[in-house]
Amino acid sequence: MNNFTIVELNGVASIDVSTGADINDALAALDVYILGSATATSGVVNVTASTSFSTTIVAQDNIALNLNAGVTLTLDSAIVGSAYDLSGTQSAGLTGTGTLDAAGNTDTAVLGDAAKDPFIGNVGSTDPSPDSLTIVGWKYGVVIASTATEAATDIVVENLQISGPAAIDVIYPFWITSRPALNGPQVEGLVVTNLLACWKGCKPRISVQMTL
Repeated sequence: MNNFTIVELNGVASIDVSTGADINDALAALDVYILGSATATSGVVNVTASTSFSTTIVAQDNIALNLNAGVTLTLDSAIVGSAYDLSGTQSAGLTGTGTLDAAGNTDTAVLGDAAKDPFIGNVGSTDPSPDSLTIVGWKYGVVIASTATEAATDIVVENLQISGPAAIDVIYPFWITSRPALNGPQVEGLVVTNLLACWKGCKPRISVQMTL
């Protein structure tokens, strides 16, 4: 594992990376740091330059993967699963104003089976006209789902654009589901604010608040 420089400020630990291959190790390093810290309660891995990756990025509890402005993070190899996997995590997310490009190389750009308190987008921006996090190259864009035994809960999506789908096998840009065929629990809690979904033409920007 790389020797990352971890900076802590006001209880948030952070690592900056510029190479996609380092992201999983950086997330794991922050997880270890937070678990052993008396002061840090959350973390963020900042992707500071456009780069690529070739395996699923696995989210960690209480840590955001943040794509800085102007940064494109591209999945450059065909994989099974998702580009970024939030499944089973607590308070993990994908943030920033950069772009995640699945490049048609996987079924799902962002997956969150039974995720608790996931957050996706340029969350918490105070700008009156905030920029958005962008997801492109998707077949499924964002999928957050309950499993047969465990609900996905308290989902926050804010300032997110899902556009530019893959060339083939496109399904849904945004899908929140209890997967009723599994006879599992309902999704509990969903807030969506400022979501732009473009598939076969662009739908209007929407601001929705709902609880499921």
